[in-house]
Amino acid sequence: MNRSLLKRFLGAFVGLIYAVLYGFWTMLNTGGGHGNFLWFILFVITSFFGTFFPIIGFLIVDMRSFLTKIIAGCLLAVHVALNIFLLSNMWFYDEGMRQDILDSWKRSPEGFVVASVLYVLPLFTLSALYLWNLFRQIEDETPISLIKDI
Repeated sequence: MNRSLLKRFLGAFVGLIYAVLYGFWTMLNTGGGHGNFLWFILFVITSFFGTFFPIIGFLIVDMRSFLTKIIAGCLLAVHVALNIFLLSNMWFYDEGMRQDILDSWKRSPEGFVVASVLYVLPLFTLSALYLWNLFRQIEDETPISLIKDI
């Protein structure tokens, strides 16, 4: 097996580990129906039951191919667009979800902040890695790999 494929599978494995842990955490966060369903809904819909993380992990570790850049960029764009669409609809049009979010904030502001960071940080990190790798390749015109040596 060549190094590029090994890097890709390592990236997918890291994404899979995150998806499984985050998925279980979102289910626990619902509190048996008495908690906040926001994170679980976002996990199911925007992350496609967690498959987003292994797929983007597989793609983003080695972006030498033009097709990989296009697929990873489109996948990240769809993920961000779905997040914006769902969160704005939940806040502006779904009174029950808005009240659920406000109640979660009243119960535990720290927990809500931690939940938000756990959801947003990987998205920002993946987007930053994608853009860094994309623009670095444009400037240097040399193939870049995020995982140097295995």
